[in-house]
Amino acid sequence: MSTPTVTATGQPQPAGADVASVAAALDVVPEQGLTTAEAQSRLATHGPNRLAEGKKESPVRAFLRQYEDFMQVILLGAAVVNQLATQETGTTVVLAGLTVFNAVIGLRQESKAEESVKALAQMMKTVARVRRDGRAEEIDAEQLVPGDVVLVEAGNRVPADGRICVAATLEIEEAALTGESLPVGKTTDAVPGDDVPLGDRICMAYMNTAVTRGRAAPGVQGGGERAGAGPDAQDRRASAPGRGGDRDRRRATRPRRRGADGGGQPRSGRRPGLRGRDA
Repeated sequence: MSTPTVTATGQPQPAGADVASVAAALDVVPEQGLTTAEAQSRLATHGPNRLAEGKKESPVRAFLRQYEDFMQVILLGAAVVNQLATQETGTTVVLAGLTVFNAVIGLRQESKAEESVKALAQMMKTVARVRRDGRAEEIDAEQLVPGDVVLVEAGNRVPADGRICVAATLEIEEAALTGESLPVGKTTDAVPGDDVPLGDRICMAYMNTAVTRGRAAPGVQGGGERAGAGPDAQDRRASAPGRGGDRDRRRATRPRRRGADGGGQPRSGRRPGLRGRDA
């Protein structure tokens, strides 16, 4: 039996390790979940389950960025050519003034858009159903910690990246990550390998993907800012449509490699049976 790949911290890669190994590394019993006290301790250690806010752009840099627009460059070029060719300072000032006006309008629109996104994010708080102290309870998704056992079913969104510990006829729609048009059948079986494409990690559930069929109990992975940390998150950013390029998307969605017996099933449409204990 091959030894599962480990992370830089010495813990097994969740996709390549079996459920028992992952649970041991997270120090949790999937059937019981974490205790409330342990969850609070881990929250203080790892921080909330949310993306870190990007470094705020300085006002000067934001203003100069407006001049990366092609029309702004055209107007500035026209102002320079006009001044050199005709010496009409008034026209030159008007053309340069137009670029400043356009930059101010662009900054104002960006500011309004950012405020709208922040307001929408506060309105759309995600509630996660987790198993703690041996019973199911609902909490704010930002309060999830590594080792929490999340309970999801058809119609839910996955609140954090996790290794699937229990799966019952589970299918998850991952088009936003891999470009896969059909829901992906999920299972608890480990996927061995050092460089498994994101779309082939059928034992993993990723944040903000939608459960379309069945139910599951993923164990939350990672530390603070779990949606943006770790190798899985790096692969998600590389393979997401519009971010990674066609080569990365093809790599993320290619069919699984066949085993030595020549078998293998395509991921799309795979409907695994009940795995482990019922969620």
